[in-house]
Amino acid sequence: MPEREHFTNFRCFIFGTGLALMATAFGAQVSGWTHWITIGVGYGIGIVFILIATVLITKSYFSRESEHPSIAPTPSAPTSPSRLKIISAFFGVERGPDKDVAEEYLRPKILGHSLVGWVGSDFFGPLDPAIGKRQRLKVRYSFDGEEATVVRQEHELLVLPEDTFLRAQLEACRTDLSQSQEADRQRAEDLRESANRNLEYRAKLAVFSALQWDALQLADDLAEFLKELGPAPAPKYSYEEIQRMPLAESRRLIEENDGDYAEACEYHNGKGSMRLTQEGLYKQLASHNLRMWPWYDKVQASYEERFAPKVQSVQRQFVIATIPADALGVAIGGPDGTKNIRAIASKLWELAYKLKEKELPNDKDPRLS
Repeated sequence: MPEREHFTNFRCFIFGTGLALMATAFGAQVSGWTHWITIGVGYGIGIVFILIATVLITKSYFSRESEHPSIAPTPSAPTSPSRLKIISAFFGVERGPDKDVAEEYLRPKILGHSLVGWVGSDFFGPLDPAIGKRQRLKVRYSFDGEEATVVRQEHELLVLPEDTFLRAQLEACRTDLSQSQEADRQRAEDLRESANRNLEYRAKLAVFSALQWDALQLADDLAEFLKELGPAPAPKYSYEEIQRMPLAESRRLIEENDGDYAEACEYHNGKGSMRLTQEGLYKQLASHNLRMWPWYDKVQASYEERFAPKVQSVQRQFVIATIPADALGVAIGGPDGTKNIRAIASKLWELAYKLKEKELPNDKDPRLS
């Protein structure tokens, strides 16, 4: 504290002043009786200052002791009752020697609100109810009024109370591990089956040549291409709309030579289902072309972009193999676009089969006789 520090400095100043006066008196350059008077006065005043400083230092020491007296240790407050209660505990074997160890061994070892220890000598010392047998400890306890029973084998760790959350997590981990191991086993089995099937497929497919594979694969791709295209766009009016249309509305569309209506009637009911004027026929054809030709162009452009080079390559390979393949060069455009694509796919299957027939031995070959 600042006051104490200032007081200490003051004591040191008094003590130093006393020593300085004594040293000054002793070294004074005077002679005769004046010399002795100077020494006496200087030594006297110096001794007085030193005594005052000594008294102050002694007083300060004892006052510090009174400010910090020795504190005797106070007895600790009595501990609250433990939240953990041992109801019963038995150490031994089932249907054999089973000693009650609750009162003598376990309850005295409760520390605070828990009990921790290794089942065996850690708890029971030399106690061995069933010599030569693996023993277990069965404890029924309560914690905050909730009862539970736990069983631990000899040399296992006992922790009370049990953490139910951790126990649930442990069980969940065990379940997950078991499921994961079963999934790994099933996956390994599936891999083995897949490998066996691949070997079988390779053995079966080894009879096909590369050209046959290319032709068959291209035929499948064309079939998928037709599925992706889907159906052509339908007319403006559906069959149900035409059937439910009021008679006055139908008469009005016919009198106006509505091309969309005329095309829809012919599309759903067949050609010649309506008697059309020259103007009506022209409008019907115009509506049909406006609906279908964008679709025809889309089919042709998509085929030429994705499949025309592949089909031409396979066609050349069949020609090299001396198998006619002119049908693969049919034009894809206009109303017959999808029909011709279907014909190309069918022809590819046919050519692949013919190539296989050509590779088979001929019974009339003289080299085989």
